Amino acid sequence: ALPTATEIRLSAKVRRGGGALRDALTDATTMLRDPARNVMPQIGAGRLRVIRRLEALRDADMALPAAERRHRLLTQTAYRAICAEEGGVSSPELLLDFLHASGTVFYQKGLFQDNIILDQGWALDKIYAVFDRKQTYKALKFDGGRFTRQKLGFYVWTDQHKDEQELLISMMRSCGICFLYRLLWDEDGLIAEYVAPDLLPPRDVIADQ
Repeated sequence: ALPTATEIRLSAKVRRGGGALRDALTDATTMLRDPARNVMPQIGAGRLRVIRRLEALRDADMALPAAERRHRLLTQTAYRAICAEEGGVSSPELLLDFLHASGTVFYQKGLFQDNIILDQGWALDKIYAVFDRKQTYKALKFDGGRFTRQKLGFYVWTDQHKDEQELLISMMRSCGICFLYRLLWDEDGLIAEYVAPDLLPPRDVIADQ
């Protein structure tokens, strides 16, 4: 029998409950893939080979020091090449939907330049870091919740390439954590400024400005 639903409380703002969520997801995934429970989703052998290949790619990358990891993301070209090499995948698009629904990858068509996120833990940790009260919280709060990719790169994403920083911003926008506020010109050209609603000042403070 399947276990009953369990409620987990999670706060991205104060980084509380993330560990419990990860543990619950790990337990659920293990349960689904346990043949003894006979609840393993029935998928083709080709699909299963692709899943194992992606998991191996992700796990091998995570075993490396953070600065040496190169497979946090997967391009559509690389993904389709894996499907072709493993064989037995009639529709890479439908398989990708399954991979996202099962939690193997994170993918939404049109987001992140259509890249596939293999290392979801990396992305979540980087986004949580933006709201870390020991690092950026006070600075962003002082700025009225406004920030640019360049500012986050200076504060918390110093070890991320520009493309990775833009991807993290895209993920924050897709999740409603922030939204585009305006475009500004500076010595580097046109830059985007974003606003995080959770960091906006109280309404009475806004009214006085």
